[in-house]
Amino acid sequence: MIDGTKNDYESLLSSIDFFSQNLHIEQIVEYGFSIFNALEKPEASAIYTYDEAGSQFTVKFKQGYLIQLPVIYKNHKHDDFAVRNGFLLVDRAVQTRYFDESMLDNASVSKVMPLIIDDQLYGFIISTDGSVGAALGFEFITRFNYLMNLSLEKASRYLERAKLKQEIDKRIFNLNSMSQSMRMLLSELDVKNILQLSVDVIREITTSSITSIGIYDPVEDTIKIQSYENLLSSYKHDDVFKLKDEMPFENQVVFQYDQDKDKLSEIFVEASKFELLAAEYVVLLVKDRILGFVTIGKPMTDRRYDTGLLERIKDIASIMYIAITNASQFEVITEQKEQLRLQLSVLKNTNRIIKNMNSAESMDELSDMILTTMSLTFGIESGMLVTFHGEQEQIRGYVGELLETNTAQLMALIKRQIPSEIQIHYTINEIKKAYGDALLNLHSGINCFIIAPIYINQFIEEPMGVLVITKTKQRLHETQVSMVEILANSVGPVMGQLLHRELYESHYIPRPEYEIKRIYDQYLLESELYSLDFQVYIKKISWMPFVEPDLSAYVAYDYILMNTLVIIFSAEAIEPSLYDEVTCVNPEFEAVKSTLIMLAI
Repeated sequence: MIDGTKNDYESLLSSIDFFSQNLHIEQIVEYGFSIFNALEKPEASAIYTYDEAGSQFTVKFKQGYLIQLPVIYKNHKHDDFAVRNGFLLVDRAVQTRYFDESMLDNASVSKVMPLIIDDQLYGFIISTDGSVGAALGFEFITRFNYLMNLSLEKASRYLERAKLKQEIDKRIFNLNSMSQSMRMLLSELDVKNILQLSVDVIREITTSSITSIGIYDPVEDTIKIQSYENLLSSYKHDDVFKLKDEMPFENQVVFQYDQDKDKLSEIFVEASKFELLAAEYVVLLVKDRILGFVTIGKPMTDRRYDTGLLERIKDIASIMYIAITNASQFEVITEQKEQLRLQLSVLKNTNRIIKNMNSAESMDELSDMILTTMSLTFGIESGMLVTFHGEQEQIRGYVGELLETNTAQLMALIKRQIPSEIQIHYTINEIKKAYGDALLNLHSGINCFIIAPIYINQFIEEPMGVLVITKTKQRLHETQVSMVEILANSVGPVMGQLLHRELYESHYIPRPEYEIKRIYDQYLLESELYSLDFQVYIKKISWMPFVEPDLSAYVAYDYILMNTLVIIFSAEAIEPSLYDEVTCVNPEFEAVKSTLIMLAI
């Protein structure tokens, strides 16, 4: 192969031509050793290669040595050989760092040429210089070493790519098969069909003689055999397995029954029942806990159950469980779809209500809208809307039985425990636990207590008011409670604007209506706290433009002049000459407003 008569360059070119070909590692080792001998002309030489099974370097080929060359066991020094000494070693001091000195002496080693793949020592050539001069000098033998290592690495890469291609082809096949199985299983909505399809798929890929599937039943806390197929018999097997532990033994999922009986006994109460299923392997279905298992019996062919096949069974079992879960929930989803349709209708109604509320021009109008909505849409039988101005609170409106309760004490109780978000107490026991008997004593008809704070925006810590519900026709479901919360959150900005407007007008714009309401609320509060009855007296007067009317007779009373009407509040009877109309004792504010409107016409 190498002619000694050629000059150095031609010899090097010949070796380049050889190592440029696509060669197997065994070819490179054999012919590379021959080329080395032709170029170097050593008295004796040997080539060692790495045996991974024995973690040792053994002699592959040798020539000239009459002694038995020893096996060289790999050690930690060889791990960095390729990094620290990548080419020909001729220095004995360096050689003894990596090889036993007695071996080097016995073999009269002159040179050590390493064979390197990546950064690992694959082998080496040892040689004893001969009496005939080498065909190439040191520099050229170093180049030869580089070429041989490059060829070895190329061959190694080719083998890796070939193995990788084979593995990829296998995985693509498995993925395609898994994809088809997934489509079949996930497209089914009948549990029996899913189980039958799963058994068919597992039996097809394993040729198992007996296949069974067990699924966990949370009601009975057992794993029931849901599907059983025996190719050798028409016998149908039904059984249940009780669990000792919800998690697999040391996270192991695949068990070979004959070898892992003890491990299975740590999981199942009667693991011996797997013998009745003729189980060769038991594959557990696990997600947070054991959800079932698949068993396969002896194959009908000579096929072996390898790791890849068992992994496919595990994947199919997982897909099967997902499909069963989907099928089981399909009916629930159908029912929920109808519920969502109804909820969407409620949301649309709520949206229209919110739009109407945003068009309110006064707090009275907004309060009426909110309370009417609560009553008609959510079946609220008792509730109220309260707003806060600093330390002052004001009940803006009532629904139902709250008109007859002690509102002053109820307001004080509410303001003392205003939550940062909606607070719900569905039962009397929950109310009693949170508020004691105080709330129950204030409102005998109470059957729930819901407080929804109203904020102008997320940056304001103090609420501007609360929406209170104390009685409903029936228990509010989660969606309705969410609607109440949405309503409370949505009216915040418009309520803030109306409250600011109301506050501004009360301070800077003379509005007898506000003063009438303020005095009325004061008398109503005193009536409830101290049982003081009051009445409202109205006197219609006539007066000339630009001439102030004489109201000196009313100085001793709480009165307001509104256009041509004088409105007097008093807890005592007044002179008949001072009024034209009088309300009943402790009148409702709406009755007062109606009387004023009638007299103003």
